[in-house]
Amino acid sequence: MQILAGKYKGKRLLAGKDLSIRPLTNRLKESIFNILQDLVLDRHTLDLFCGSGSFGLEALSRGAVRIDFVEQSNAAIRYLKTNLFNLKINSDNYAIHHMDAVRFCRVSRKSYDLILMDPPFKFQALQELIEIIFNRKMLEQNGLMIIHHEIINPISAPSAAYKITDQRRYGRSLVSFVTHGE
Repeated sequence: MQILAGKYKGKRLLAGKDLSIRPLTNRLKESIFNILQDLVLDRHTLDLFCGSGSFGLEALSRGAVRIDFVEQSNAAIRYLKTNLFNLKINSDNYAIHHMDAVRFCRVSRKSYDLILMDPPFKFQALQELIEIIFNRKMLEQNGLMIIHHEIINPISAPSAAYKITDQRRYGRSLVSFVTHGE
């Protein structure tokens, strides 16, 4: 696993052998960022379920100005900190929140231009988490949320608060692009 483009292009990332830390594959990450292109530049970004940080570190490498990493696993946090150290990323450009993603979203008072979410495939509260994010106005009005989730754990847009603007299938997973509704 490595950073694919930008400032840290080619740098290797550590994730360990623990299968509960399931980083995005390079192929999937490349597909997502090819769609995003310059939408990452100068964005305040939230990486929920960050694991070893692959998703957020790619965004930082491609021009995001600040990343808030949220992860509850002790092992994943250790890998994230190692990756940040190895890349020599200035601590002004990130914050690590060692906590459950749902709890973070319930207590956070921040809003973001870009929210990256890669929950465990067995995570059952995905729809609830999306509702919390929009109810708490965590996504800026012109912001974008990208969710990597299992195809058998679909999401819907049951309210006018948000809409799914695009959805791409990659094997057994979906990548959903979510924005504010009309």
